Amino acid sequence: MIWRATGSPTWPAATTSGCGSPPRTAPAPATSARGVGGASPTSRAAAANSRRGRRTNFGTVVTGVYGSSEVFALTAMWRRDEPAERRWAPGGRLVHDDIEVWVVDARSGAPLGPGREGELQFRGPNVVDGYLGGGPDPCTEDGWFHSGDLGVLVDQRAFRYVCRMGDALRLRGFLVDPPEIELRLAALPDVRIAKVVGASGGDGATRAVGFVVAEPDRRLDPARLLSWCAEGLAAFKVPAVVRVINDMPTTSGTNGTKIRAVVLREWAAAALADAAGAPRPGPAG
Repeated sequence: MIWRATGSPTWPAATTSGCGSPPRTAPAPATSARGVGGASPTSRAAAANSRRGRRTNFGTVVTGVYGSSEVFALTAMWRRDEPAERRWAPGGRLVHDDIEVWVVDARSGAPLGPGREGELQFRGPNVVDGYLGGGPDPCTEDGWFHSGDLGVLVDQRAFRYVCRMGDALRLRGFLVDPPEIELRLAALPDVRIAKVVGASGGDGATRAVGFVVAEPDRRLDPARLLSWCAEGLAAFKVPAVVRVINDMPTTSGTNGTKIRAVVLREWAAAALADAAGAPRPGPAG
């Protein structure tokens, strides 16, 4: 996100560069300040509400960004004059002319045009040469870095991030971003948290399974949740099952608290087995 502070703060006369470099003089007066940060909200509905609140209450301008350790932490960001709905999406316009991006088919590697989902690949001086200690080459023979991210080109210099390719669900032959389904579930007023994972059905095909936590003192009907999804999503995106649970399984780490998707996938497999009247999958033996 980007925040903007009005007024006229005064910077110190000099600031120090990293690694013991000599001090450098900084501009004295400043009329605004901007900060860049990132977050992973529980649902896109919560993110949208947060963005609207910051714009309404504080006059801030919020924009999506994109970056990683391998391709530079701020590889892309949207300009302030982009349409709001575009600015709120992860991704952006490349921040330097020497950085290149394209989208390729995840299976064939063929380049894809604007509007088509595939793997984001990057090339330029911002891309790492390799990983410490060796390992597979992260780049193609002609220097394109495999990001492992699913994205869509907006034009030749801008793109929208969708999700990690490993998180995407292949439903009836289509790649589906789970947060798209989560957003629909979370749009119901009594839903506090929504999470969608994939699990294999009896025929081996992946099915979407939703898990929701209700707002305090509220009750949710799984049948209503399914009909709500059917009213607003394509048929192949509607979860096979939605389970209402008391709390999401979580784990805490250096990057904060995260929902344990691996546990939800186990619950999802059990939910599909229950729905089909089949024996639940047991531990590998």
